[in-house]
Amino acid sequence: MKESIISAVKRPFADGYMVNRKTVYLGKPLNHAWQPDWNLRLVKKSANPRWEGGDIHEYLVIDGRVSKLSGYLFHYSYKNIKDHFTKVVNYSYIAAKEMHRKRKKFKIRKIFLNPAASFVREYILKRGFLDGIRGLIVAVSATYYSFLKYIYLWEMERKDGKD
Repeated sequence: MKESIISAVKRPFADGYMVNRKTVYLGKPLNHAWQPDWNLRLVKKSANPRWEGGDIHEYLVIDGRVSKLSGYLFHYSYKNIKDHFTKVVNYSYIAAKEMHRKRKKFKIRKIFLNPAASFVREYILKRGFLDGIRGLIVAVSATYYSFLKYIYLWEMERKDGKD
């Protein structure tokens, strides 16, 4: 990645560059779960960089051409399993609040289908099983996040009806 960044700065061929974050989880890099994880991170100031999106998972956007850099940016997002699942609980609540604010409605089918789809995506389609127990934990956390998000939304809608 270092050489890619140096080359892009010395001889720019775009206004912004995406890097693939490789999460180091429980002491080892994940090679399948949470991959790829492309994020715009190197940008020209003249490209009008700005953050957009909701309260979580904001993303950087620019005016101009975007390209990808080779290599990985190692991402140390969680100290341990407790830290990971604490963030899952918090982020799912924030996501539910955002859905509620946008007047998205709770549907019972989503509490079954979306968590199951999250597990299948991370563990099977992205081949998280090849990351061993770490891949399984990631898939379960995605399932839990999705489930919590919808039950929080359900709870928020119930409170609306009683107020």
